[in-house]
Amino acid sequence: MEKEKKKTKKKIGLGLFACAALAAGYVGFTRLSLNSQQEAERLEHIVSSLQEEYVPMKFKVDYKEDKTAEVSIKYYDQDGKQTSRMSYIVNGTELFFDFKVIHLASKDAYFFFPYSIYTNVTEPANGIHICDDYTENGMPLIYKAKNLGEQEDIQFFTDLLSYAKTGNGVNEVDLEYGYSVHDLNDFNIHFMRDTTYKVVCHKQKGGIEILED
Repeated sequence: MEKEKKKTKKKIGLGLFACAALAAGYVGFTRLSLNSQQEAERLEHIVSSLQEEYVPMKFKVDYKEDKTAEVSIKYYDQDGKQTSRMSYIVNGTELFFDFKVIHLASKDAYFFFPYSIYTNVTEPANGIHICDDYTENGMPLIYKAKNLGEQEDIQFFTDLLSYAKTGNGVNEVDLEYGYSVHDLNDFNIHFMRDTTYKVVCHKQKGGIEILED
């Protein structure tokens, strides 16, 4: 496998065709021990500032004759601005995404982190990790927004991504949490050539959809 980083400012429109192919790891925050009213208000501001439905990434798949595929992904922030573009070469003809989904129980809100790519011939454990491809100094740019630019906001999302990846980094959270990976490999998905798809995340519902753009 290999990956090549590309930058572009091109934007893509919206579509309506529904489709699904992903595995998701769910990390539940069971209790918060925020040590001040100011911190609690900051958390309320962060959650209320997020869109109920938002698109952290769009992608296209180009299948090759040698049974490999090039996956081109564009990552977007909360304001819909593109933050980076990446291309990945994978072995296989059926593509799957693994997401880390964190549930903040006190606010009944979900945070989504695209985590890895794998295929019908590549085990999830051997997939391509993509977390670092939309981060800057540890901050996941998919949560960048005009109204979330304070240092406390940036640190919150930096810690949240670290927690999603390693189980460490979120000091104010009781680390008694539940984690499970839902394996959806049985879905027979073949994304169409020359078609752009978008990943739609639902903050309150906790769901993820892959729609044709």
